Amino acid sequence: MGVNGKPLLPECLDIIKKYYYPKKKYIFDLILGNGYDASDMNIKTRLRDFTSNPRRRYLNISKLIGLNEYFTFYSARYSSSTIAVQRNGSLKAVQHLLDHASIKTTDHYIGYSDHEKMLKILELLKV
Repeated sequence: MGVNGKPLLPECLDIIKKYYYPKKKYIFDLILGNGYDASDMNIKTRLRDFTSNPRRRYLNISKLIGLNEYFTFYSARYSSSTIAVQRNGSLKAVQHLLDHASIKTTDHYIGYSDHEKMLKILELLKV
């Protein structure tokens, strides 16, 4: 079983097992609490660096595939829910996995998709 009663794929569970340490608050601690993060300024810098690095990567990938804007964690969440429903996944199950209180919110997520752009992005992200 995964997080909040939601199942996780074996690959995700393997990552969690690899990095799990019972004394840590989170699996991937952002704020280390090792002295470096003792000041508010250092914490603010770490948070800025953490959020800006993925943005730069997303922007570079977006340029490679010809998008005028960049994709985000939100767009990955949007795309995965759309793909799940398009492949006959249950809208109710997707709603539960996304923690949406209303099925209307989930329906909004899957209401539109540009298949060609999504496929280009998925091909670039293939590992």
